[in-house]
Amino acid sequence: MAERLKQHEQFPCAAEPTAQFEVELLQAIHEDRVGGWRRTTPYIAIAESLSARAQTALEDCAASVKLAAVPVTVVRQPEPAPEPPPAAVVNQPVAAPVTQPVVQPAIVSVVEKPKALIILSERVFFAFGHVDITDAGQVRMREVASILNNPDVRDRRIFIDGYTDDVGDTLANQSLSERRGDVVRSALIANGVDATRLTVRGFGETRPVAANHRPDGSDDPEARAQNRRVELVLEER
Repeated sequence: MAERLKQHEQFPCAAEPTAQFEVELLQAIHEDRVGGWRRTTPYIAIAESLSARAQTALEDCAASVKLAAVPVTVVRQPEPAPEPPPAAVVNQPVAAPVTQPVVQPAIVSVVEKPKALIILSERVFFAFGHVDITDAGQVRMREVASILNNPDVRDRRIFIDGYTDDVGDTLANQSLSERRGDVVRSALIANGVDATRLTVRGFGETRPVAANHRPDGSDDPEARAQNRRVELVLEER
């Protein structure tokens, strides 16, 4: 699928979602190897969504190019014939001028493109509560660095955002999120990503992507695992 998108003449329009699509597929493959197909489900769903977004971007871009190629013919209206001067009217009331409504030009709204995210889950990259990247994480880090150095995105700055779940002390979680971001930054630099593109931001236990507890109040380990993550956010153009 990704190779077919890359061969399209309008591929630059879909470069970002295609890169995310490839990352999620790699994540799904890894999850299948370590935990079976059940753990691949969320990553496959994300990959399918990104694939559809990339295809839509290609179609929109191709439609724009086709529309721009349509010649526009301007038809000049004939000049109106001069009107004869009005006849003088004596002792007639003067009619008030009729004000024509002003037609406002149509406003074209531009939908802002979403930020591109690469999500590095804890269970692939880190041991619980630690900042060292695992061996599997080191392999994935090389793949992520290759994507970030792709010619279509290598001029973009990258924010490295660290997050934790809400287990433990708030200040300790904040520190853990920042230290993990620093470790990811160092790994990306070691794999050829320009250091000037990388900015680390730690958010601790704030901004969870899933509830840490089930509706009945019991702990939800799978949800917590989703919240322990590092996100790579490409700066908007």
